[in-house]
Amino acid sequence: RGAAVAMSAREGDDATASGPSAAAAAKVVVLLKATGDAPILKQNKFKVNASDPFAKVVQFLSAQLGRKRVFVYLNSAFTPSYDESVANLYAWHGVEGKLVVNYALQQAWG
Repeated sequence: RGAAVAMSAREGDDATASGPSAAAAAKVVVLLKATGDAPILKQNKFKVNASDPFAKVVQFLSAQLGRKRVFVYLNSAFTPSYDESVANLYAWHGVEGKLVVNYALQQAWG
Protein backbone atom coordinates (compact mmCIF):
# COMPACT_ATOMS: atom_id res chain seq x y z
CA ARG A 1 0.00 0.00 0.00
CA GLY A 2 2.92 2.37 0.67
CA ALA A 3 4.02 2.11 -2.97
CA ALA A 4 0.53 3.00 -4.15
CA VAL A 5 0.67 6.22 -2.16
CA ALA A 6 4.02 7.17 -3.72
CA MET A 7 2.56 6.97 -7.24
CA SER A 8 -0.42 9.05 -8.25
CA ALA A 9 -2.75 8.33 -11.16
CA ARG A 10 -2.40 10.75 -14.03
CA GLU A 11 -5.72 12.29 -14.95
CA GLY A 12 -6.61 14.07 -18.16
CA ASP A 13 -4.37 14.62 -21.15
CA ASP A 14 -0.94 13.25 -22.00
CA ALA A 15 0.94 16.53 -21.51
CA THR A 16 3.97 16.34 -19.25
CA ALA A 17 4.21 18.56 -16.20
CA SER A 18 5.88 21.88 -16.83
CA GLY A 19 6.08 25.30 -15.26
CA PRO A 20 7.69 26.92 -12.26
CA SER A 21 6.49 24.39 -9.67
CA ALA A 22 9.42 22.41 -8.27
CA ALA A 23 7.03 19.63 -7.23
CA ALA A 24 5.74 19.23 -10.79
CA ALA A 25 9.27 19.22 -12.21
CA ALA A 26 10.25 16.43 -9.79
CA LYS A 27 7.74 13.98 -11.30
CA VAL A 28 8.06 11.60 -14.23
CA VAL A 29 5.12 10.17 -16.17
CA VAL A 30 5.36 6.37 -16.32
CA LEU A 31 3.30 4.48 -18.92
CA LEU A 32 2.74 0.81 -18.01
CA LYS A 33 2.11 -1.49 -20.99
CA ALA A 34 1.05 -5.12 -20.67
CA THR A 35 2.98 -7.72 -22.65
CA GLY A 36 2.02 -11.31 -23.41
CA ASP A 37 -0.68 -12.67 -21.12
CA ALA A 38 -0.26 -9.97 -18.44
CA PRO A 39 -3.52 -8.29 -17.45
CA ILE A 40 -4.04 -4.74 -18.69
CA LEU A 41 -4.29 -2.20 -15.90
CA LYS A 42 -7.38 0.00 -15.86
CA GLN A 43 -5.16 3.01 -15.11
CA ASN A 44 -1.87 2.63 -16.95
CA LYS A 45 -0.33 6.10 -16.60
CA PHE A 46 1.14 7.37 -13.34
CA LYS A 47 3.31 10.18 -12.04
CA VAL A 48 6.31 9.05 -10.01
CA ASN A 49 8.78 11.02 -7.93
CA ALA A 50 11.83 11.45 -10.13
CA SER A 51 14.18 10.72 -7.23
CA ASP A 52 12.56 7.35 -6.46
CA PRO A 53 14.44 4.19 -7.40
CA PHE A 54 12.94 2.11 -10.22
CA ALA A 55 12.24 -0.57 -7.58
CA LYS A 56 9.29 1.54 -6.34
CA VAL A 57 7.68 1.33 -9.78
CA VAL A 58 8.12 -2.46 -9.76
CA GLN A 59 6.73 -2.77 -6.22
CA PHE A 60 3.70 -0.67 -7.15
CA LEU A 61 3.09 -2.71 -10.30
CA SER A 62 3.40 -6.00 -8.37
CA ALA A 63 0.83 -4.76 -5.87
CA GLN A 64 -1.56 -3.65 -8.63
CA LEU A 65 -1.33 -7.05 -10.32
CA GLY A 66 -1.46 -9.01 -7.05
CA ARG A 67 1.73 -10.84 -8.00
CA LYS A 68 4.97 -11.31 -6.08
CA ARG A 69 7.01 -11.42 -9.29
CA VAL A 70 6.61 -9.40 -12.44
CA PHE A 71 9.03 -8.95 -15.34
CA VAL A 72 9.61 -5.35 -16.40
CA TYR A 73 11.35 -3.87 -19.42
CA LEU A 74 12.04 -0.37 -20.70
CA ASN A 75 10.94 0.27 -24.28
CA SER A 76 10.37 -3.46 -24.91
CA ALA A 77 14.11 -4.06 -24.74
CA PHE A 78 15.86 -4.51 -21.38
CA THR A 79 15.40 -4.64 -17.64
CA PRO A 80 17.04 -1.68 -15.90
CA SER A 81 18.78 -1.82 -12.54
CA TYR A 82 16.16 -1.56 -9.80
CA ASP A 83 18.32 0.87 -7.81
CA GLU A 84 18.60 3.36 -10.70
CA SER A 85 16.59 6.56 -10.21
CA VAL A 86 13.46 7.09 -12.27
CA ALA A 87 14.88 10.49 -13.30
CA ASN A 88 17.99 8.92 -14.85
CA LEU A 89 16.01 6.23 -16.65
CA TYR A 90 13.67 8.88 -18.02
CA ALA A 91 16.56 11.07 -19.15
CA TRP A 92 18.23 8.15 -20.93
CA HIS A 93 15.20 6.23 -22.23
CA GLY A 94 12.17 8.52 -22.05
CA VAL A 95 9.95 8.57 -25.14
CA GLU A 96 7.55 11.41 -26.00
CA GLY A 97 7.51 12.75 -22.44
CA LYS A 98 7.00 9.35 -20.77
CA LEU A 99 9.02 6.47 -19.39
CA VAL A 100 7.50 3.41 -21.11
CA VAL A 101 7.60 0.32 -18.89
CA ASN A 102 6.46 -2.97 -20.42
CA TYR A 103 5.48 -5.69 -17.95
CA ALA A 104 4.85 -9.41 -18.24
CA LEU A 105 4.10 -12.37 -15.99
CA GLN A 106 6.76 -14.46 -17.75
CA GLN A 107 10.09 -13.48 -19.27
CA ALA A 108 9.37 -11.74 -22.58
CA TRP A 109 12.69 -10.20 -23.71
CA GLY A 110 16.34 -10.56 -22.85
